Amino acid sequence: MSEQKQLPHQVIHPPEQNERKNATLIWRKHAAPVGGTAHAGDRAFIRRALIGSLVAVVAFALLGYLAYRNSSTLKQAYAEVLIARGDFVKASKFIDNLNDETSKAELLKKNFYAYAKKQDAENKLAEASALYLSADDYEDSYQCWQDVTYRLAALYEADGDYQEAGEAFDSLQDYLDAQRAEAVRV
Repeated sequence: MSEQKQLPHQVIHPPEQNERKNATLIWRKHAAPVGGTAHAGDRAFIRRALIGSLVAVVAFALLGYLAYRNSSTLKQAYAEVLIARGDFVKASKFIDNLNDETSKAELLKKNFYAYAKKQDAENKLAEASALYLSADDYEDSYQCWQDVTYRLAALYEADGDYQEAGEAFDSLQDYLDAQRAEAVRV
């Protein structure tokens, strides 16, 4: 080894052998490390890695706490998104798992109302009528229920199902009086 004198740094890819003149030179260190111990750089690296990992764990714990604290609000927002997308069955199942009873009841009413509007638009009057009743006092659900039930009763009557038509008309009560008065005025 004494006859082979190696330089402390050696060029692996010299520029004259490389076609690319702007390539980065890579150096290899063949000498003993600077400092007292052979693994001094490893200790500093491990220390930095542990400190970085500790910071990451604390950050994730903080984010987890914030998510847990705001989970009710996040769940309500997700239920609203499901209703807006028209995924009513999934929204209903999701809403059933909420803890806050007041927001749960309000979201269920909103879900029933939106689903009833969809059924009404698709001319599925029997389903829409039941859903409007389930929506209870949400927005104009009672007025919509009366309109849908009146159209459903007229459909039963046109089909010759007078018993169903009679039951539907009987459930409307005041609405029929208002419809008759409107017809007389016109």
